[in-house]
Amino acid sequence: MAGHVIVVMSPPGEANPGDQGRMVHAMTLARDLRAAGQSVAVYFHGVGARWLAAMADRNDPFTRHYGALFDQIRDIAAGCEFCVTNRFGATEGAKRLGVELVGGLEEHHSVAARLVEGDQLHTF
Repeated sequence: MAGHVIVVMSPPGEANPGDQGRMVHAMTLARDLRAAGQSVAVYFHGVGARWLAAMADRNDPFTRHYGALFDQIRDIAAGCEFCVTNRFGATEGAKRLGVELVGGLEEHHSVAARLVEGDQLHTF
């Protein structure tokens, strides 16, 4: 059965209300597709890896409001290890959340194999 791949590449932060909206829509889509019985994976790539640090900080106003929504999809989320570790300093947040890191430290994670299998790509 083909599924859905959701890639979050937008940055967190109060100065980015449009990007916060993209994150909310990504999480909502993941939750709703999953509830409909679909196979879903959510990947945090590029600067989107910073969301893992942001979601781990439950004192952040955005996270206080949307943390529960993130918790509903946390087990189907993963971060690009290269981006999380080498580029955007979100390793501690990913660990605290229990989010898997994928792709390794040498190169960026790719969703190509999932797309070849027929999964649909959604980017935010």
